[in-house]
Amino acid sequence: MELARTTWLITGASAGIGAALARVAAREGASHLVLVARRGERLEALAAELTTGRVGLRVTVVPVDLATDEGRRALLERLTREGVEVDVLVNNAGVGAHGLFDEIPPERTRQMVELNVVALTELSAALVPGMVRRRRGGVVNVSSVVGLMPVPSMAVYAATKAYVTSLSDAMAAELHSGGVTVVCVHPGPTTTEFQGVADPQGRRRTKAPAPFFQSAEQVAEAAVAGLRRGRVRVNPGVNQVVSSLARLMPAPLARALGRRMARQERARGRPG
Repeated sequence: MELARTTWLITGASAGIGAALARVAAREGASHLVLVARRGERLEALAAELTTGRVGLRVTVVPVDLATDEGRRALLERLTREGVEVDVLVNNAGVGAHGLFDEIPPERTRQMVELNVVALTELSAALVPGMVRRRRGGVVNVSSVVGLMPVPSMAVYAATKAYVTSLSDAMAAELHSGGVTVVCVHPGPTTTEFQGVADPQGRRRTKAPAPFFQSAEQVAEAAVAGLRRGRVRVNPGVNQVVSSLARLMPAPLARALGRRMARQERARGRPG
């Protein structure tokens, strides 16, 4: 896909992978970036950074909460009002929570589903038809390596990412001959704010070996390279090995490992 002189809409752009993707898009010659997240001051700072010394780049900041109907409606209404035609939609916004299913507050579970599933689906449904009519466009859906397997202590988050993976594969098949590229990215442990938000007390922080961790910049570079080359799935770095193992693991073995993990997690939470 040709990326120069394109309009990108990037959700979750205030930090981490979303901000890194905005920087890569600007470097690749995008003409207009629509940056979406809750934290408007961070978006404004990123917009100032991206436009400094760069001629011909327009940056629009839209501070809304995509986990709400009002936020999603406000974004789409603004795009319509300003006549913005999105060439590349990056569904990066997401939230997680560590903990056993019965321990996570229902409102947190709902937030995960609304942001990780509903927002991604509604934005895609609203913007992809225009790409199809123009026979030009791209969708980058940021899933996760945990979307390839059931993960006790992250059951809902992993399930939402499994949805993202399945939807992306189907969209890629449907749109293959229509000029629209769909890419699904499966980051593993990444040095972003995600862990701190998902586990504020630090009880369940990822203890993966250092080589498994990646920077947000590495993930963004891999995602954009996949978009340019038309790859359906992007597994940055060593996650290629993890992804292959997850796909090959028999379901009974996965469930057995899950039960063991759940017992350990339950025991960790008991007093004393």
